[in-house]
Amino acid sequence: EGLIYNTTINYNEQIFDLEFVDIDLTIAFDRIKQETGVTIHGILGNAFFKKYHYILDFDKLCTYIRK
Repeated sequence: EGLIYNTTINYNEQIFDLEFVDIDLTIAFDRIKQETGVTIHGILGNAFFKKYHYILDFDKLCTYIRK
């Protein structure tokens, strides 16, 4: 079980009030890097995307805000 942190982040002139769970996922992230070559630094959950109306576009490999 991880520690829970509440914080505010200012990114690209937008304020995000977030709750983070600090869990060591080193083994899982290392395996992903070995299998795909992709380095993962963390995971944003569904709650973030719903709260801030972000959309993940897997075809274009980008994210944008739903208008």
